Amino acid sequence: MLQGLSIRNFAIIDELELEFKPDFNVLSGETGAGKSILIQALGLIQGERGYSDLIRSGENECEVKAIFNISCFPQVLQFLSERGHAVLPQLTLRRILQRSGKGKVWINDRTCSVGDLAALSFFLLDVVSQHESQTLLTEEMPRKFLDDFGVSRDILEDYQKNYQHYLNSQNELQALERRLRESQEKEDLYRFQLREIGEAALKKGEEEEILQEKNILAHAVKLSEAVAGVERLLYSANGSVTELLGRSLSALSKISGIDPALDQQTEILKVKGFELEDVIAFFQNYLKKVEVDPHRLTSLETRLDQISKLKKKYGGSIETILEKESDLEKAVQLLDHSDEERNTLQENFIEAKKILTVKAEKLTLARKKAAKDLAACMEKELQTLAMVKSRFEVRVLPFTEEERFKSTGADQIEFLISPNVGEDPKPLALVASGGELSRVLLALKSVLRRPQAIGAFIFDEVDTGIGGAVAEVVGQKLKKLALSSQVICITHLPQIAAYAQSHFQICKKEKKQRTITEVKLLEGEERETEIARMLAGIKITAEARLHARQLIEGACPERSASGGESKGLK
Repeated sequence: MLQGLSIRNFAIIDELELEFKPDFNVLSGETGAGKSILIQALGLIQGERGYSDLIRSGENECEVKAIFNISCFPQVLQFLSERGHAVLPQLTLRRILQRSGKGKVWINDRTCSVGDLAALSFFLLDVVSQHESQTLLTEEMPRKFLDDFGVSRDILEDYQKNYQHYLNSQNELQALERRLRESQEKEDLYRFQLREIGEAALKKGEEEEILQEKNILAHAVKLSEAVAGVERLLYSANGSVTELLGRSLSALSKISGIDPALDQQTEILKVKGFELEDVIAFFQNYLKKVEVDPHRLTSLETRLDQISKLKKKYGGSIETILEKESDLEKAVQLLDHSDEERNTLQENFIEAKKILTVKAEKLTLARKKAAKDLAACMEKELQTLAMVKSRFEVRVLPFTEEERFKSTGADQIEFLISPNVGEDPKPLALVASGGELSRVLLALKSVLRRPQAIGAFIFDEVDTGIGGAVAEVVGQKLKKLALSSQVICITHLPQIAAYAQSHFQICKKEKKQRTITEVKLLEGEERETEIARMLAGIKITAEARLHARQLIEGACPERSASGGESKGLK
């Protein structure tokens, strides 16, 4: 249950602390007093997106803190344990919004994500807004209500798992067909490009090798003359290095063996002579290879021009061109083997669809059974809400063939109602008034959730469109619901407020030239006065006071207007 709510610098609230009772709590006040602000504040605790506009003017941040008693909520205790939070009977959720756009979230005294906050609040709060009844007219909500009421989670998850497999199979087949269409449209171009690149027989590093050879050929005369001159100095000419080296070794051989130091240097000189012979052999061979060859130079330039043209068409380097060739080969190969791959993917898709059809039929049967049970429960609940003769029907219809399967199943769920005797049930949108929609929503909330599975029901003016005796019936229903689960209700109707065990008044005041919202726990005459105001308006007459007292005593005979000792406002 929600024990306490603390709000600071939120909208027109400067600072507010509320303590709620575990039973039926009501908040009332004039229109515009700030009742909806409390719902917005609880929205932050539920993980809803926060905006800097929510921060009170002149302040840099706002804060909302909610304290829950979770001793009877094993799902919450398990959630906290699995995520390493302290497991205590009392849970504190706190969130701060900053004008800079940043924010902070805490579970107890440990920071967490907004996602964790939203996951936790799912077990703790069920906020039913005045606009939610309109969602009953959408396609999505009736299905969700029905599934929550009576369809096994295992059946839903099994269908969704197979739906994802079916979807993946369908996407793979469609992707192949798309690639084939694109390839077939460009098949001639692909084959031409592949042939053009293939005939060029490009090799990695080829362009660099050609440029180097071209540079050598361009300087062939200069290279030949220089190398020939060096070769003559080293070997061919009279007095060459080789000849002089030979003479030197001959002279040293005549004194060999006399001085070991000279013998050692002689051996070194011989080794250098052998190395010099290798150098001379290289130059001689080089002279045989290097030649002025205009035809070869032209051939190299032609090849470079061919490579340049291919680079302009297919990429900035030979490596890029070869990658393009690989892609073209795959595209052509796809065309050449398309029938095999298409057949395989079609078989996979047909099998996935076959399995999904079985799973969808199982889900549909479960929904049809749950639909009958939900309709019966709803008719009983509506009887307690002054819709005694109403007939309620939950219709499970197949989708059209074009949209046969969706992630939620193969069924369209529709709620129908007949508020009047003798009339066939019709869709809610056609026959239900605003007040009837509100009561249908309240009935759904009563039958869909086990009260012990939720911490607190927050009803935000779900009494829209009703009044008088019907409002009194709704008040009775909320009080009954509060016997097993905490109920907090924002209302304009005195007939509902009279049933509350705790009654808070929300009012707007001016303080230091600023508008603020205050909340006060009403007891005794103050509560009687507020009920009278709700009955009569600004001018509270003796008759209105008497009527208010009668409402309170009739709704809560165990507690007269002058009784009560609880204090809920700090």
